Amino acid sequence: MELHPHRQIFTPFGGPFRIVLVGVKKSAFSEDMLEEMLCRMSVRQLLQLRCVSKLWHSLIDKHTFIMKHYQARYKMLKDENDIPFFTDKPSVYGSSDPVHFYLLSKKFDNFLLCLTPDLHRDTAPYFIDNSEISRTLYCAGVVHGVVLLHWFGENLGLWNPATREFKLLPRPRSNLPDHVKEYVGTFNSMGFDPKSNDLKIVRSVDLTTDLDDAESEQKLIYETYSLRANSWKSLEEPHPHLYFHDSVSDGCFNGVHYWPADELDSGTFCALRTVLLSFDYTTDSFRLLDAPPTGYEDESKGELSIAKYKELLAVLFTDKGLADNMCRIDVWVATRFDENNHGIPLSWDYVLSIGPMPKFHNLWFTAFLPDGDVLLTLQGGHEGDVIAFGHETTVFNISALEYKRLGVGLACCVRYVESLFPLSKW
Repeated sequence: MELHPHRQIFTPFGGPFRIVLVGVKKSAFSEDMLEEMLCRMSVRQLLQLRCVSKLWHSLIDKHTFIMKHYQARYKMLKDENDIPFFTDKPSVYGSSDPVHFYLLSKKFDNFLLCLTPDLHRDTAPYFIDNSEISRTLYCAGVVHGVVLLHWFGENLGLWNPATREFKLLPRPRSNLPDHVKEYVGTFNSMGFDPKSNDLKIVRSVDLTTDLDDAESEQKLIYETYSLRANSWKSLEEPHPHLYFHDSVSDGCFNGVHYWPADELDSGTFCALRTVLLSFDYTTDSFRLLDAPPTGYEDESKGELSIAKYKELLAVLFTDKGLADNMCRIDVWVATRFDENNHGIPLSWDYVLSIGPMPKFHNLWFTAFLPDGDVLLTLQGGHEGDVIAFGHETTVFNISALEYKRLGVGLACCVRYVESLFPLSKW
């Protein structure tokens, strides 16, 4: 009989847990049983357990186990009603302060755990001077525990906070014509192709030929990045004139990403209507979709946003046209999809309204928390309001209509569950 010695592994929380295999045959546990046990471990514990044996090392590194572990961790946190969010606090324009990154969860003091030192540690080998980059970084999405970071125009990187792995991405192709002088703006999002198990990025670049010419030609170009191929390719444009609503949210469902966008008039570039734009990460194709009917005659007094509501695709309309300087957020969810194309919603149901509440100077829906509370980012207002001046994110209790101030103004807010997802050998 071949025996194993016991192994003692120290957890990240200070206390050791001991794996005692003395007197146990190698074949005492089936691989399925071993997987079930390991799926209950944190990423840091699994990185230590890779050293137990070659069998455990190969098992923990398997693609199928990595996906199974992530799904098990997601379900566990969902059952606990506390899936964390990855979020960032932007640098104030003109300030030398860096962007700060946080995990947001009700189990942390004041809801926030700062990850900025972790990011600086993991990116230090790639940058001679982190100070300038740290002021321009922002989060452009989170998928399977991997964070997409964007800075300085075309610079992109992937970061897995749990495994401490960082990857600089090759510069996008863009195929910019020689006469293009400057970018008007870029839009980056990230998702997962469930068919090929590939992490992908889709981006658009809004170009102008001459910023001083009011009649200069405007053009959008699109491209996508594949982690497996570690390369970019160009995409066919979905519409010649679109304006993306600038938001980073949980807009990816079952391998399809959704954004609100304005369809623009080709001559005046004024918004004709607000639509939903979808991108299928499996087929690398866009579609323009109708937004749910809001029932408002003057939709210019509000705005659409995308969110995840109880694991469903949700569209929110923030109505800023109520009397007495009040506003309300109405929520629709997609209840049925095209059987031949799961990315096309066929019907929408109205589910609830949030508010009414003070309009402030600006109000942005940020995210639904798992327990039903809502994250709202507020700016400005009047004396006596929750936020008198400045820019701050609050937790809003829908039933009690009460705010809990977080003390910081957050930008993106995307669900984050740690994973073993590798960036260098996927």
